[in-house]
Amino acid sequence: MTTVVSILTNAVAGYAFARLHFYGRNFLFKFTLIGMMVPMQTVMIPIYLKVKSIPLAGGNNILGQGGTGLLNTTWGVIAPLLAGAFGLFLCRQFFANFPTSLDEAAKIDGCSNIRTFFRIYLPLSKPVLATLAILKFTDGWNQYTWPLIITNSDEGRTLQLALAMFRGSSVIKWDLLMAGTIITCIPVLIIFLALQKYYVQGIVTSGLKG
Repeated sequence: MTTVVSILTNAVAGYAFARLHFYGRNFLFKFTLIGMMVPMQTVMIPIYLKVKSIPLAGGNNILGQGGTGLLNTTWGVIAPLLAGAFGLFLCRQFFANFPTSLDEAAKIDGCSNIRTFFRIYLPLSKPVLATLAILKFTDGWNQYTWPLIITNSDEGRTLQLALAMFRGSSVIKWDLLMAGTIITCIPVLIIFLALQKYYVQGIVTSGLKG
């Protein structure tokens, strides 16, 4: 869920910052990049309080009081991971490399900004979208601290938390721990192998050095 939503939102926002001209564009883009400088661990408490006070969720009233909000729910785990400054930066850098003649040709053909994005830019964005998909999926799949904080039942916990159950205070079940670790690595390997050619191309064309 975080991968799919992030690809769509970051692609649209990156296109807007790279190809559209509006007042305050550069300021807003630089302000957004501040998010890349703030680690998740430093804002977990404010995010936790926000998730807990979601109106009309988990027994909360319209003011977000009286209940648990999205605590111990799947959406509580997903919501803080849906957006990120890095994906926006990656998409913006990629779209900025296209020549302006492409936009001019689209306008001559009568395309609006939305149609230009979906009919021209999005089909040409496989490298950056594949790169973002791999990075976002890996980040969400390996999340440990946030799911540990937001959930308190076995039904809502992730596989990374399940692996920790094999490590006790005095005994570590190495056979089950290693087997579980290999199993949790399989989805990441499958996605990377399927998108690796686009991943390498996306890193190069986005102006980043691996």
